Amino acid sequence: MDTYTKWLLVLQVITNVFLLMTFLVYFLQWRTMRGQLAAAHEQVRIAQGEASAKNLFSLITFLQEPEARDARAWVLQRLPQKSMDSWDEQDANNASRVCSKYDVVGLLLREGIVPKIPVLSSWGPSIRNCHEILEQFIRSMQAKHGPSYWVNFDWMYAEAQEFRPQLPKHE
Repeated sequence: MDTYTKWLLVLQVITNVFLLMTFLVYFLQWRTMRGQLAAAHEQVRIAQGEASAKNLFSLITFLQEPEARDARAWVLQRLPQKSMDSWDEQDANNASRVCSKYDVVGLLLREGIVPKIPVLSSWGPSIRNCHEILEQFIRSMQAKHGPSYWVNFDWMYAEAQEFRPQLPKHE
């Protein structure tokens, strides 16, 4: 082998070593970025969980306001025995308050801002009972203001109808 061939061979080995080192660096960078991406995904998941919990807490506060609780109690205790034709202003105001509150809750559930299961498992019976008591009132308001009026309450009622959690059996 002449000198030129030897130098060409040495140069080729050096080039291959540098190429191999370059691939090694790229591989290590890719592995590091993959780990960073996984960590970022985990941070996003945690942040979403925190936001969901905060949204749920805010919704619970919204539903537990004394005005909202009193209106639901009024509807559930006084309106089942009355025909809508005999409602007074207080009956209509409480009915409207319940429908409006539950319509907002339905919108938040429908848009996925608040998780459905905790709300439907806690307020499902109230949602179903209030909607059934107020259905004639809801339809009259929809006839007056358009079919989308309180439509989220209607949607949430349908969801609550489907959601019937199994209670644990006591032995």
